[in-house]
Amino acid sequence: MKKFISLGLMLFSGLVAAQSTTTASPELLQIIDKSTKFVVNTPKGPVEITRVMTPCAKNKGWLQPLIPIKGVVPVDEIDVLNALNDKDSIVVDMRVVDDRVKGTIPGSVGIPYTEVAMRMDELGCKKPAVGSNKWDCSKAKKVYAFCNGPVCPQSPMAMAAMTRDGFPATKIYYYRGGMLDWDALGLTTVQSYRYIILPMALRIVMPPLISESMNLIKNSSVAFAVSVPELTLFAMQAQEETSKGVEIYLAVTLLYALSAFAVNRVMTLIEKRSRIPGFIVSNDASLAH
Repeated sequence: MKKFISLGLMLFSGLVAAQSTTTASPELLQIIDKSTKFVVNTPKGPVEITRVMTPCAKNKGWLQPLIPIKGVVPVDEIDVLNALNDKDSIVVDMRVVDDRVKGTIPGSVGIPYTEVAMRMDELGCKKPAVGSNKWDCSKAKKVYAFCNGPVCPQSPMAMAAMTRDGFPATKIYYYRGGMLDWDALGLTTVQSYRYIILPMALRIVMPPLISESMNLIKNSSVAFAVSVPELTLFAMQAQEETSKGVEIYLAVTLLYALSAFAVNRVMTLIEKRSRIPGFIVSNDASLAH
C-alpha cells in the first residue's frame, strides 16, 4: 500500500512540475526598437503579437528594416553567392569576432561593425585628406554586408557609420537574412579557427615574438661566444694600443647602439605591417546578438 501511495505522490508532483513549466511566462524579445509587443486590430478585436526565444529566434536585438539606409540595396542568398566570385565585390561579416568564429559564410571578410568606418581602405576607399573626415570612395568595391539575421542591428549600424564618412549607399548591399537564414537553408559555413582565429592570433603575437627572437639571437651561445667577447676584446686591445680608453669605449657603445637601433627599426616596421587596423572590439552585449 505504501508503494502505491509513494508512486501516486511522485506522479502528482511530476504533473505539477510539468504544468508549472508549461505555464511559465516565456521571455519576450524585442520586435521593433525596444517594444516587445505589437497590436493588430482584427474584426474580432485586437490581437497582441509577441516574439519569444525559440531555436530559430536565437538572436536577440530587434527587427531591422529591409532598407536601413536610403540607397542601400537589399539582396538574397543568390546575390551573395554570386558576389563571392565577383572581383569587384566584397562580402563582409560585420559581427563581433566571438560570433564569427562560430561559423561564417565561406569567402567572407570579417570586419566588426565597430571598426568598419575606420577600415574603409580595405573596401577600396582612400583615407581622408588632412583636415577632412570624408573618405574618397569613388573607386570603392560593392560591399555585401550581413550579421546574425533580421533582428541583428550590427550591420545597419555599420552602414550608417560608413555612409556618414563618405561611403556611397548605392554600393552597399544588405543581406538582411544573415547567418540565421544562411544556416536555416543548410548552406555551407566555415568554423574559422584556421581562417580567423589563427591569422589574428599570429598578427597579435608578432611583436612579442620578434622581441623574443631578438633575445634568443642576442643571448644564444653563438652570440655570447663570438659577438660580445669579440667586441669587448677589440675595445681592450685598441685601448692598450692607443691609451684612449674613453674614446674607444664610446665608439664601441655607439656601434652597439646603432646596431640595436637598426634592429629596433626593422622590428617596428614588421609590427606596423602585421598590425590589425582598429583592433578595438566593443563589449556591448546588447548589440552582439
